[in-house]
Amino acid sequence: MQNYGLWDKIISINNLQIIDPVGYLDALMLIKNAAKVITDSGGIQKEAYLLNSPCITVRENTEWVETVKAGWNILTGYDKEKIIDAIKNFAPTSRQPNIFGDGNTAKKIIDILRKNKLCEY
Repeated sequence: MQNYGLWDKIISINNLQIIDPVGYLDALMLIKNAAKVITDSGGIQKEAYLLNSPCITVRENTEWVETVKAGWNILTGYDKEKIIDAIKNFAPTSRQPNIFGDGNTAKKIIDILRKNKLCEY
């Protein structure tokens, strides 16, 4: 950031806090409590969705197109104006659909196994 003359600009932003790298669990807590997440990581996009945090993805495409279709992730590419606009204005306009399941998969499997007399539980 210093090589590109960005460091002084970054540290002067009021709502931005520069921190040392954190472990996975701390990262999840930061994502969960973020107003918005900005990333180029595929994994962070999905985690942001699962933690109900709007995500701005600085890429041209994503493996998690469902999150974009659901309105909780926006692709800006590397366009400075699009990134700034998304930071200022992007907000989901609807509730999140359960595109990755509702947490009841094990119960559904057991019900199917019982119905077909394949288990006694």
